[in-house]
Amino acid sequence: MKICALIPARGGSKGIHLKNIKKVNNIPLINYSIKAAIESKLINETYLSTDNIKISNIAKKYNNKIKIIGRSKKTSTDQATTESLIDEFTKLYDYDILVLIQPTNVFVNSRYLNEGIKKIVEKKNDSLLSVVKAHKFLWSYNNKKFLPLNYKIGDRPRRQDSKEFFLENGSFYIFKRTNYLKTRNRLHFNIGQVVMKSESIFEIDDISDLNIVRKILKKN
Repeated sequence: MKICALIPARGGSKGIHLKNIKKVNNIPLINYSIKAAIESKLINETYLSTDNIKISNIAKKYNNKIKIIGRSKKTSTDQATTESLIDEFTKLYDYDILVLIQPTNVFVNSRYLNEGIKKIVEKKNDSLLSVVKAHKFLWSYNNKKFLPLNYKIGDRPRRQDSKEFFLENGSFYIFKRTNYLKTRNRLHFNIGQVVMKSESIFEIDDISDLNIVRKILKKN
């Protein structure tokens, strides 16, 4: 099986200008995802898809360990879906399993990626995503009513007795090419998960996320 990693890194970002090259703990954000991919012995090829020369220049420091590819204007807009980029990549490049690593989570590493890849290779799951565990009380606001989703107001459980939930942390997704071509969706059929540590819930989308992650890494 040919296992490839794809790291999408647009230059445009509404939350933070050139977010993917902002330094976190003196390391450009994009480097965390690149490092996780190239340190995985299960990944055969790593591709960085970008429309920005500054991002490309940073990635070039990894020499022949990754392949830097361009992305069309269509898949570089704020409205473009990640699936549109996967479609574009799938038409141009060959793979059996794709590891889609989103460069906004600094807590990703090769151990998590390998765990997910093995689940797909061993056919335990058809696709999977990275998550964190959470014991939280969830609320929803619908039709001008603010209501709890996972417990009853008159029967509030202790936190340790509450139902365990899993939250997407946006770090990575893994799936087979054959299944993606059938569904055109990164998540399909028997979906599994790789549980990452709780602080990985902080995906960097805006300045407040960036400041929080910087503080977490300084403590560690």
